[in-house]
Amino acid sequence: MDLNRALKNNRIFRALTGISPEEFQSLLPVFTQFVIEVALSKQNRKRGYGGGRQGNIRNPEKKLFFILVYLKTYPTVDVSAYMFNSSKTRVAEWVVALLPILEKTLGRTLSLPKRKISTPEEFLSLFP
Repeated sequence: MDLNRALKNNRIFRALTGISPEEFQSLLPVFTQFVIEVALSKQNRKRGYGGGRQGNIRNPEKKLFFILVYLKTYPTVDVSAYMFNSSKTRVAEWVVALLPILEKTLGRTLSLPKRKISTPEEFLSLFP
């Protein structure tokens, strides 16, 4: 997915992320700071920050875009992997790694929809 193209179209950006490009730019410095802090705090680093293999979402701007798109559209890992030109495993790792960083950035906990509903009673309690 092309972040720069999405940033140029306010309507599309809001549809993908739920926020405006201006709000995205205001979140970015804090999110970047937390991404760097998490990367530097990892134990047993063999290389400095930014060293090693580069993933498909290299910079904090693309990481923030990915996690916002994921939360807004809530696609399966297959769809996310296709949209961001990656593997299902890597997409799942990104969600696990980036969701806490976004929560720290926003200063609140985010909750994802429940994936499995096992009984009709549970369905009715969740969707009255």
